[in-house]
Amino acid sequence: MKKILTLLPFLVIGSMLVAIVGAVTLTPSSGTYAPGSITKINLAALLPIGAPEDSIDGIVIDLSVSGGTVTGYVPPNDPSVDATGNCPDDEMYTSDSVCVLLGKNAGYFSNTDNLGFFNVQWGSAGTATITKTDNNIYIDTVNEDTYIDSGEGGTYNISLYTPTPSPTRTLTPTPSGRLPEAGIEDGGGPIFLGIVIFVFGIFLYKYSSTNYIFSNEK
Repeated sequence: MKKILTLLPFLVIGSMLVAIVGAVTLTPSSGTYAPGSITKINLAALLPIGAPEDSIDGIVIDLSVSGGTVTGYVPPNDPSVDATGNCPDDEMYTSDSVCVLLGKNAGYFSNTDNLGFFNVQWGSAGTATITKTDNNIYIDTVNEDTYIDSGEGGTYNISLYTPTPSPTRTLTPTPSGRLPEAGIEDGGGPIFLGIVIFVFGIFLYKYSSTNYIFSNEK
């Protein structure tokens, strides 16, 4: 980590900054949320395509948040990763940004490595965005290269209406262990019973009418 901190200014100034295919990924990166609600956003590594294997040992996370307020950042719970605040006063976040330097003190970063998480409290209704700035970079101290990872990180719909999933009906097994018949479970049983009673009533009416006619003829 000390090597990364020492070389970082020279890497950024003296090396060729390469725009990359690969990114710090945000989860979730979209969705609909109510104003004032708080969402936990996880960060993970997606290493740059073309970077030499086993070479990325530093990542500068620099995110800008619009439409919400950052309420905290928690670095990865990994003893091989050191985290240093890169915001003003060496803080790891401000109300509208996350800025932290992660450095490996042993080994290198790999795809899907956990990079910590931060919480955002969403503002008023509208669209909120999280952008990776030009200072969001991967650091290769082995070859003294840096890779820019900038652009859209996430887009969120902030709305008073939050869609809720449709309820699902679960059939409860009977004491015998068999699931009830769908018609009975859905209320078809009483309907069928009503039809049977109705038909039986017609039969009785006709039967009694026929007997009455025959008895009068006698």
